Amino acid sequence: NLNARIQSLRMAVPALRVVDDRDPTKNRAPNKVLVSADPPRPSTLGDDVVDERGFVDGVKVARKCSKANVLGKAVEYIRVLKRREARLKNEQAGLKSLVAGLVGGPALLKEWEREWREMFGGEEKDERKRSKVAHVKPEKNVVSSPDGTVPEKRKRGRPRKVVPPPTVPAEHPQQYLLATFALFSFFNSPLTSFSTVHVHTHTGTVLNGSPGPLATDNTRLSYWLHLLHLLVSTLILVRCVSSWAGIKFNLSPSISILTALSRTAQNHKDADTEKRTLTHWIRLAESFVFSPHTHRTLLPRVQAYHRITTEPSASPSDMCTALLALYGCGTPLGGIARARARKVWREWLGVGGREYERLVFEMGVDEAVGCVGVFGAGAGVRVRGEDGDGDWTPMRVLGTMIVMRRMRACLGGWFVGVVCGRDGGGDGDGGKGEGGEREYRRTVEAARELGGYVGELGRRFERLLCGAGAGGELRELGEEEEDDGVGALMDAVVLYRRVFGGAGADGNAVSVSMPPSPPPSPGRKAMVRARVRDEDVGRLRRALGSRVFEETEALEDARDRAVDRVVEFERWSMGLRHEV
Repeated sequence: NLNARIQSLRMAVPALRVVDDRDPTKNRAPNKVLVSADPPRPSTLGDDVVDERGFVDGVKVARKCSKANVLGKAVEYIRVLKRREARLKNEQAGLKSLVAGLVGGPALLKEWEREWREMFGGEEKDERKRSKVAHVKPEKNVVSSPDGTVPEKRKRGRPRKVVPPPTVPAEHPQQYLLATFALFSFFNSPLTSFSTVHVHTHTGTVLNGSPGPLATDNTRLSYWLHLLHLLVSTLILVRCVSSWAGIKFNLSPSISILTALSRTAQNHKDADTEKRTLTHWIRLAESFVFSPHTHRTLLPRVQAYHRITTEPSASPSDMCTALLALYGCGTPLGGIARARARKVWREWLGVGGREYERLVFEMGVDEAVGCVGVFGAGAGVRVRGEDGDGDWTPMRVLGTMIVMRRMRACLGGWFVGVVCGRDGGGDGDGGKGEGGEREYRRTVEAARELGGYVGELGRRFERLLCGAGAGGELRELGEEEEDDGVGALMDAVVLYRRVFGGAGADGNAVSVSMPPSPPPSPGRKAMVRARVRDEDVGRLRRALGSRVFEETEALEDARDRAVDRVVEFERWSMGLRHEV
């Protein structure tokens, strides 16, 4: 039935298996697992890991297990999984394009795809419903044996053993010639052949007994040449024998990429090729940064760091990528690599040419690695470039997260001040204290440099700071909330001012003029204003439902007070319509 399906759906979502109860004195159901919210620290309950922000597998822990919450959290979890799948597909496509652009890359990629299909099968396909049309059973062909008798029936469920035809190995005439040459060279070498030594027993007199140095040098040179010839012949022979025996010497993907990159750097020295090689190294370092737990070996990361940092044309974004890649080494020598990354990161403090680059270098390499890890785990931050396409460089990702965090802190403090009667005040960046105006300008300038959707949010943020007030812009109704709560906070501030105006000190009195008794017949303009105000109240209610209001206690209390005022206004509005 429906309740059983709801219960199974609740047990399938990790955020619903772990229930966050803020009141420890409240009686709880025996099947609910409670997580203490103070102090927030990572904890493990079974297979569900709750991080310090209160999220489980990308979804915030639920407080109630009502049917509406179960369906909402399930939809949110589905969106998180879809975004994660899309990100993994994009990373796989990027790595494939990177490998295909290298020397010998297409062959390596084709071999990897063949081995993947042999091990895991083809692409995953959605299951389709069986057609209800009855299929016509094909007529069975009776196969008779050579002596004319019909073989007996086999039992159902036991498939017939089909012996595959023997595979005929392809001929390799070139390898045969190489093997023959290596074989004769190996046994023809003076180091492996034994010659008969004739001992002369007659005696004589040497007139000139001076040694011949030239003969000694020629003998030594001949010895080393024969030794090199023997080594090359042995390698060719081993290669041919291993090819015939089916023995393959496969290297790891990282070593293959590094070998191809090194070969490209050695064979091509022109400027265009050097630029393409640097781009390949940067893409390799980005794959290390966004997948920190997959490639933790020291050698590829050090090579990528050295190749990027020694390039004179390396930008601050490239340096950030190289330092983050070097920081993620997991070997015993990783401590030395991390110390080097911290030192170089401090040297780049304040060197960035753009405002968001300077903000990134101000946060520290340890915090930057943590932010990139959160982004790679499925954080809901949308990063767009100037042309609207995704730009997933670590510098732009960190800059976007910093700008979003600064705007969120400022708007959160502003919303608390507006609701509680301290307009323009609040915590964090919301207060206009000493240096607050400069920090606002830095945030707006960084958002403008990032461009795209972040630049649009920065423009709205600047208009709100310049005193646009209740006339600020709002989001579209159908727009998804992928702005990390900044748009919801902006809408809440603008709509709260537009509906309620300036709040009193108590924050409870609705600033609306009570209608006279008996009320007059409303005019057309008054009806239009009332309709617009009702729409604003509805949008304010939807904006207050964002989970960004659950970050701090002050913001959550301000949201509760705003919801109480919205409910009181709706009751008053319904009573007014009833009287009219």
